Amino acid sequence: MTGRDLLTVVVARFDPVVARGLAEVLRDDRRLRVVASGIDGAELVREVTRLAPRVVILDEASHRSWSMSLRSIQPTIGIVVLEHEPTFPYGMVLLAAGVTCLAWSTSVGDVLAAVHFASQNDCVFVSRDYERVERRDWHEGPRLLTERESQVLRGLSEGESCGKIALDLGITAATVRKHTASLLNKL
Repeated sequence: MTGRDLLTVVVARFDPVVARGLAEVLRDDRRLRVVASGIDGAELVREVTRLAPRVVILDEASHRSWSMSLRSIQPTIGIVVLEHEPTFPYGMVLLAAGVTCLAWSTSVGDVLAAVHFASQNDCVFVSRDYERVERRDWHEGPRLLTERESQVLRGLSEGESCGKIALDLGITAATVRKHTASLLNKL
């Protein structure tokens, strides 16, 4: 493969040892080229603008601060987030936003697969219990979730019970469960 054919990846801010190890793992895949590693903040935005990588890998803190900025610069950039112990509802929120979420315990092979998956406008969630959910072409077509489903998903991601969500939204708990089932099917 020529340098032009390689999938470019930016590794954002991580502990320096983790960033170096993650970059080495990525470099072992001959189809990938790490173009920057261990960067954050304004430097991350500058490098994404300058290098136009296909995928950026963020830690949980960087993701909350920079995902939307990166998408405004490069709308189809694949975003992979490494989280310590992502919950299932949180993973579903990220999938709805077109973001791949992996638990730190995810295997090297699954990390590499997720990077390639993200580069193709697909995303995946792998929980700490190795539960896996995939979503294809997240940016294509009509909005995936209805407004009500988004509201229910927001409540679930905050750890609220079906009863509390129902009360907040002025609907029945049975309706919340129906929306939850729909969310699982869609995501």
